[in-house]
Order: sequence, then C-alpha cells, then structure tokens
Amino acid sequence: MKYLILSRGVWDVELATEMIDAGVHVAAEGLTGPELAHGRLTTPAVTGFYLIDCPNRQEALGWATRTPDTELRPIEDPGGQEF
Repeated sequence: MKYLILSRGVWDVELATEMIDAGVHVAAEGLTGPELAHGRLTTPAVTGFYLIDCPNRQEALGWATRTPDTELRPIEDPGGQEF
C-alpha cells in the first residue's frame, strides 16, 4: 500500500536515500518557495514529500517518525480504494 509523508520540517535527502535502499521508495522531492500552484500553503509550509510503498501502516509510521513534523496519509485511487 502506498503512503504519502508530508514534511513540514527539514526535508531529509538522506532519509530518501535510506528509503531507496530499503526498497520502499516510490518518489521523494524537496519543495522550494512559500507558494505552490494557485495559492499559499498553510503555515508551516510543506517542505517536501516522500511517497513510499509499505506492506502496512505500522511500517509507514516507522518511516514517518524518522523526521520531525510530518503527516502520514494513505493514498487512494479516484474510486476511493486504497492501493
């Protein structure tokens, strides 16, 4: 199952590298600037994200807690099904 970790602290490229080595990495990027798309982000601004694929929520939580001030969300397809 895929999970999105939103980081509001320091975006950690080393953590992304560890995710790659562990085989859970799907995508990860740091964000720049206080604005994104058509409006301002909430404060504190999201500084980056990690998209991971883990067998369960507990493992995903383990990754999310490795960096401060994060939010973990399961990814759902447009039909409302988690995948």
